[in-house]
Amino acid sequence: MTAFVFPDNTVLINFGYLHRMDLLERLVGNPAWCATVAAECEQSASHPDLEDMRDARRIFGEPLFPETPEEHLMTQTYRRQLARPGDPGTANLGEAETLAIIHCRGLTAVFFTDDHGPAQILVSPKEGGPKISVAGTWTLLKVAWRKGFVDTDTLWSFVSILRGKKRHLPPGDAGYRRDFFEAWLAE
Repeated sequence: MTAFVFPDNTVLINFGYLHRMDLLERLVGNPAWCATVAAECEQSASHPDLEDMRDARRIFGEPLFPETPEEHLMTQTYRRQLARPGDPGTANLGEAETLAIIHCRGLTAVFFTDDHGPAQILVSPKEGGPKISVAGTWTLLKVAWRKGFVDTDTLWSFVSILRGKKRHLPPGDAGYRRDFFEAWLAE
């Protein structure tokens, strides 16, 4: 079975700004998150226009925790791989915890993030590393459109909302021109 995991808040914040946590829930069914991401989400929900993120606790349920010494060690290993010079010790901790849990428990996962740092590690995993696919906000929204959960006009309005919030957009000019957007949807 494939686990749908959210290793950071990037996608959650986007659905919060769209006020469509209901759509996220419909798309992912039985998602998972780690304790660090749950805490980040709780903190984000206190910001203006992100109050809907409080629904995440109901959608995601109890967070996963690193439980074994191996999971704790692997969390620190992944955190060091993801760290940039000057990052605080908590930077990328959600991603690192998620990767460690997936790796140590031998899970197959889809990793939902718009953060390209962790995605780079996942594109070329080391031998014996976790089996993870990466998808982002717009992958989920495109699936929602294909399943008929949202129409083209609604989806295009999401582009405008997320552009106004300086968030991740569909690739290339699809985030700026409706004709390119519709061509991207049809791909």
